[in-house]
Amino acid sequence: MKNKNMRKILGMVVLFILVLSLSACGKKENSLYHTWAGKQYSTPIKYTFYKDGSGILEVTYEDELYREKFNWEAYENGTLKIITGESLWDFDMETYTYSISTNGRTLTLDDDVILTRVK
Repeated sequence: MKNKNMRKILGMVVLFILVLSLSACGKKENSLYHTWAGKQYSTPIKYTFYKDGSGILEVTYEDELYREKFNWEAYENGTLKIITGESLWDFDMETYTYSISTNGRTLTLDDDVILTRVK
């Protein structure tokens, strides 16, 4: 009798853990790992964030496309650091406050740059 009850309890615990792990998988849509496009000061821009911490910024200015590679780090407090440059001695770092909409379709940087996720 105790064996059957223990198996039922163990089965419920395993099912509960499985449901929790599957629900956590659905939150990946609200991550930075996408391409985001919009305008900054009326200039078209596109950020692509890769999972390995690298990325590409594309800016179209006067019908010319400029591309720049960058590295990035995002923190739970809503801080995003983007580091550009070719060497340890020659780099720039921009720090932004960022937020992603609850539906995962909009990325806002510093409350004034609004980017839309590109499919």
